[in-house]
Formats: sequence, C-alpha cells, structure tokens
Amino acid sequence: PYEDPPDFASSFRAEEPMNWTRKDASTGRPINFKTQIHRLALVPPSKKTATKYMRMTDEGLQKRIGELKQKAIKKAISRADKEGDQEAADRLEGELRELEISDLVNSEKDSITANQVIEVVATNEERISTSDIELLQSFRKSDAFTEWSKSGYEVVPYVSTYFPPYIGKIAYYMEIYGTDMALGMDARYVVNQYIEKAATLTKMEGFARFTKQSTEKVNVVFSSFNIDDLPTGSYNLVIEIRDKTNHLVAEKKLFFERLNPTGTPDISSLNLVDYGTSFAAKFETEDSITEAIRCLSPIATDLDNSVIKTQLKSLDFETKKQFFYNFWDRQYGAEAEEKWMEYHEQVVQVDKLFGTKVKKGYVTDRGRIYLKYGAPNTMTDRPNEPSSYPYQIWHYYKLGEFSNRRFIFYMPDLVTNDYEILHSDMRGERQNYRWQIDLQKRTNPFDNLDNTTPLNSSHGSQSNELFTNPR
Repeated sequence: PYEDPPDFASSFRAEEPMNWTRKDASTGRPINFKTQIHRLALVPPSKKTATKYMRMTDEGLQKRIGELKQKAIKKAISRADKEGDQEAADRLEGELRELEISDLVNSEKDSITANQVIEVVATNEERISTSDIELLQSFRKSDAFTEWSKSGYEVVPYVSTYFPPYIGKIAYYMEIYGTDMALGMDARYVVNQYIEKAATLTKMEGFARFTKQSTEKVNVVFSSFNIDDLPTGSYNLVIEIRDKTNHLVAEKKLFFERLNPTGTPDISSLNLVDYGTSFAAKFETEDSITEAIRCLSPIATDLDNSVIKTQLKSLDFETKKQFFYNFWDRQYGAEAEEKWMEYHEQVVQVDKLFGTKVKKGYVTDRGRIYLKYGAPNTMTDRPNEPSSYPYQIWHYYKLGEFSNRRFIFYMPDLVTNDYEILHSDMRGERQNYRWQIDLQKRTNPFDNLDNTTPLNSSHGSQSNELFTNPR
C-alpha cells in the first residue's frame, strides 16, 4: 500500500552519504532502517531525521515505524476513497504485520523477515463470521490466562499442515461470531465437521461429526479426529454452520496433507490432470514411464514416494503419465520439461558413477544423496585403510539452510562397489552414534552394543579426523 513519490527518491539520493545503520541492542548486529522509513514516503530524508532516529531506543524505533506504517495505510485508504476505488480501499483495510527471526547466538547469520497483511473485517449483525481454523499440537484445561489461553484451555498451535505417520490425531480450534444477532437469541444451530478429499471434495467415510450449539456472541468449536486410518493424500478439514432449516450460513476449510504408510494413498486427484501433448505424452511404453517415475524417488516428497512404493505397479499407463506430468508441472510449471531433462541427465550420470550389476545408480545410497543434494564439494576416498572397511566421506559446504554437512559411506561386502550410508550429520538422514565401531568391524568384532569408543588412531584409522575436518 505504500508508494514512493519520484521526487522523494531523488532527494534521498542527494543526501547520501548518511548513516541509517545502528546496532541492535539484543544481537549486536547492524540493522538498517533506511528502507523501512524510506518506503513509507512520510519522513523527509534529511540528516536531522536520521540523527533523530539514531537516538531512539530499539523499542522506540520499532514503535515509530509501526506508527508510520499505520499512517501510510490510512493515507492510502483515503486516497483510494477519493479516487472512488472501493476495491482498493477494502483491500487496504488491514494491518501489516512483520515477523523477523534472528539467530542470537550467531550474529553473522542473516535474519529472516516475513510480511503479512492481517485483514480486519467489520462485523455484520445479519451475517455470521468465523476465525480461521487453528490446528493444535496439544491442549489442556487451565485456569491461568496466558498468550496460549483459549476458552479455558491452554493450547499449543501445530505450525504445519503436514501430518506424518507418527501423528495420529488432527486437533483444531475455531471461533464463531455473531450467531446471537444473525440467528436470534437462544436459538439452536448445527456445526458439521468433516474431512474431504481436496481434489474431488468427496467426504471421507468415518471422518465426520456434528454438534448442536446455542447462539452466543462467541461460540467455540474445539475438537479432533483420529487419523490413524486416513490414507496418504491431500485433504480439507471442513467446518460448516447450518441453521435450524439446515441452510448453510457459514463455512471454513483448511487444507492439509497426510502420510500413512499403512494405508493406500489417495490418488483420485490424478484424474483431473491433463498432460495433453506435453513431454509426458512422449512415453511410448509402460516400462519407460515406470522407470521414469521410479528414478524420481530421491527428490520426491514423502507423499509421492508413498505412491511410488505402494501403487506404481498397479497404476495403468494413463495414470502413470498423469502422475509423472503432475510431479513436474506443480513444481516448475512452464519449465517442467526442461527440469525433467536436466534431472534425467543427472540420473544417467549417477548410474555410470554408482550403479552396480544389480542396482540402478539412483537406488544406491550414494546415488540418492547425489541426486537429492547435488555433487559434494569435497570427497575423501579411503579404500585400503587398516582395520576399516572401504569408506568415503562427502562434504557439503552448504545444503539449504545448513552449513558444513557430512556423509560417510562404507562398503561392508568389499566387492560390489555399493557403498552404504553409515552416518551423517544432515537432518533427516541416518545418524549412527556407533559409526566408527561399525566401520572398524572388518578385522575387529565389537560384541558390546553399549560400547561407543572406537579404536584409536594407532590402529591406522583416520576416519574420525577426516569426518571432523574433511579434506
């Protein structure tokens, strides 16, 4: 909602150089508020202004910036009203929230900032309104009033919409406003709650309930579903409010995903995928499309891998093409074919590097890691170290948000060139606290499972040193 007048930008540049940077009191990191102030187009870019803001406390500065943002929103709304742009005025009826996350231990790390406009909607006495559906990680009754308190309960939000196998319940909370005015005092109404397939909007059998409530200024929906038997797939959690004539007066939906290895994945949404004359249509045999899907496993999500592992053999030729096309199209859109070709080249390369007589390269541990994370920055190869099986240490300088990640692979059968992953400090990969002992079992059996002390370097093993300080 903020716009910088052209003359403001030019006058700002004319005042350079100017110190708009100061140290944050809690982290010691330099913060620059020039952009924050500048973009509001409300503060003259003078040295006097800079000095004034430099003298403010951190709390005072952030408070002032918040005030300026509110003024800017009001100014934009006023301008939209004068220009008769009601749609823009309605859109601006909100408040811009900014969330910044900083690492207080490592001040050299960049902070992460996110902005969101929280819409403030005026209530209508003739219409029911609701909050969003809030997913809950846990809840318990509590008389204390804290930032986690809701309707006599202390609740901890569940901050994801993905439910892995070890979570067997989806708990939720929602508030309903104005039923007393919209439906009448002391009236009764029904709250339907159910889970539906996200693609087809089909209700899932066994995942529905309803409650009857009396009208109040604020009503609460606070419940849960057991999802142990909910198959892998994408779903909506739906909450409906219906009056005494069963007329739908309000509805809220929340999308979520479920991974359940014990159930059959829901792939009904694939029926809606139209691959047309795309690259997916070029596969002429079922064996070729099947192999193309299998090699996606290293980069596939848990949900996709569930389908690949449990249903690929039973899918018909048409559905396999739909699955394959959907996999690339939903991630890359117009670049889907290009990304597939790039990945396929890597698969071919991995097969040459790591494939064996009985395994495709992408099935091996080294092939999977290579396709998932790319080539390592350094690789240490130790095929003949005394007392140890042949092993390799892969070192990545940077993997997403993580730095200095390492993988160690070993070949316990000594002959196949199929190096298995033994240990890694990368989240989500195998972590083995006995990895050095397992590596040295070639000539030194260890029978005590509680023993975590490996042989020392006098026996010729450099694995710990090389893993700690990769070459």
